[in-house]
Amino acid sequence: MAIYNGTQKIDMSGVDKVYVGTELVYQKITKQVVSIDVTTWNGSTPLIGTKFWAQNQYSAFEFPGVITATYDDNTTENVTNQCVFKDLQGNVLNTNTAGNWTIYISYTYNGNSVYIDDYATFYVNKEVDYIVLSGQTTSLPSGSTFSFGGTVTAHYTDGSSANVTSSTTFSGYNMSAAGSYTVTATYNVKTTVFTTSVTTSTAVATYTLTVTASWHTLWSGTQDIYHNCTSSGTWSKSGAGEICSCSSGSNRFRITWSTTYGTNVSYTKNTSDGIYWGGNSQTKATSFGTSPKDITTPSATANILWVRGFWSGMNSMATQPQFYIYRNSSQKIGVTMNTPSGTRSGYNFKMGIKITKIEQYY
Repeated sequence: MAIYNGTQKIDMSGVDKVYVGTELVYQKITKQVVSIDVTTWNGSTPLIGTKFWAQNQYSAFEFPGVITATYDDNTTENVTNQCVFKDLQGNVLNTNTAGNWTIYISYTYNGNSVYIDDYATFYVNKEVDYIVLSGQTTSLPSGSTFSFGGTVTAHYTDGSSANVTSSTTFSGYNMSAAGSYTVTATYNVKTTVFTTSVTTSTAVATYTLTVTASWHTLWSGTQDIYHNCTSSGTWSKSGAGEICSCSSGSNRFRITWSTTYGTNVSYTKNTSDGIYWGGNSQTKATSFGTSPKDITTPSATANILWVRGFWSGMNSMATQPQFYIYRNSSQKIGVTMNTPSGTRSGYNFKMGIKITKIEQYY
């Protein structure tokens, strides 16, 4: 439609409506928005298919996708930045308040508004600023269960704080070995959406934990280790073989035993008999020693104990009864025994010890 002033055509560009008096004589034909749709979605999608996204508190509001408008002339346009995001109560979404909302999206063009209802769930999470550790245990014995023993307090960017000890994880320690460890405490702010858990912010702190060496029971029970000679001069032995495993990190052991020697025979011990600590020709016990005994061996594969039975009147024997409690390169503790040679007719003789516990210090 053309409008003239006399014979001169009037330029109508930029004019939407023309009235003559109160009568509308011209109205510009304009396109109208038909619908909007989220054509690109960069948020998370839980298993059940409901869309959601999360932002930290006080961060700039940012929709994780592209919203495209479709007009009645079949044209389309990215209108993400022109849309309004509200909760179902009509409040415009922002990140000032922590919580979650189901949102709807609206877009208005030429006075006509279109909506997407109940589209996604929007989460605003408190953002942790830092955490503080207090009252923690700084020394524990090796072999024990790790225990923090204190309180982890999270301080958030909104000025609030909370006890988050039960939600904090600890790493960097080894309770099996004595030493000094830097323990890292990590607190993750998580939001659980249906069956999905999302980490939104993280804070860490460290402290020093000393793991002290302590006694560890490697084995307990009854292990009877002996050489026996009957009155007819027949020798027998019992107790040889592996008893238990041990740690490679320590040469210190503690053995608990009782003696089982000297059955039905009167004898005088020779200066060479008895129990020796830490292998052959190491420290000799007095009167077969005192149980339990703390023993540090000279090397990783040295005998822990050497028990030698050499009594007065047995000098005619080619090999006297003896046995060794050993620790080998495979970190096994066991007993090896010799085979006595020669006879002691007329004697009932038993020489040995009964082990009831083996411990190691590490």
